[in-house]
Amino acid sequence: MHHPKRVTVRSGGINTTQLKMLRMMALGEDQYDMAEALNLRPTTIHTYRALLLKKLNADNSTHAVAIAYELGWLQRGTVTLPKAA
Repeated sequence: MHHPKRVTVRSGGINTTQLKMLRMMALGEDQYDMAEALNLRPTTIHTYRALLLKKLNADNSTHAVAIAYELGWLQRGTVTLPKAA
């Protein structure tokens, strides 16, 4: 029987860039699309994603998005791509 992990967030939440990344992950965007939209390098996105997963105690991007919905950071029907800077 699978027992779900308890949702815990380290370091008191996430920043604006991390929230934008979660929104883009929810839309299935890859690190290259995120890098372009956020005006960052793909390697930076990769690093930020790893830090975000650690902060959320998530196993992968899908798990991170699920946690974001659970915490109310993302709401159904409101996830849209951020405007390019």
